[in-house]
Order: sequence, then C-alpha cells, then structure tokens
Amino acid sequence: MLNASQNDVKILAPEHGIEVVASTAPLTAASRPVNPIEVELAVANAATGALLGTFAVKLRRGQNLTFLVRSDGVELIENAYGPVVTMN
Repeated sequence: MLNASQNDVKILAPEHGIEVVASTAPLTAASRPVNPIEVELAVANAATGALLGTFAVKLRRGQNLTFLVRSDGVELIENAYGPVVTMN
C-alpha cells in the first residue's frame, strides 16, 4: 500500500475481521506477503474506521497488488511477474 493521503490508513479483510496491513502513516508505504486466496479487501481510515474502498481480489503467486491511497480515493494497481525469457 502506498499512502499518499493526509490520514493514517490500513487494509482489512472485513468479512473475516482481520487486519491485513496495519495502520500506515501519510506519505509512507507498507506491505505484507500473503498466501493464494480469494477475498474482499477494504482500505479504511485508521482513526475513524471509515471505508475508503473495497476490492474483491483473487491473490496468487507471481502477482503484486498495490493499493494507492490518495485524498480523492483508492486505486488498485495490479502487477504480475514471471519468467523474463522463455526458450523454445
């Protein structure tokens, strides 16, 4: 998560009552490795608990998800990686 907002934010799995990424200060970043899973994640204001955005995601190996939190909302940026060169 990249927090470009003015507030501390965190990532939750609301259906499971789990904090996925702890409170992250403004203008900082936080990350966490996870196992493959299909889940709904939410970005929330750490102080008020107000949800800023929710996302149904299917996590798998070779995938990076970045939540970019700005003052005007949250954007999910997906990045996949794998072999750079394949030989035939």
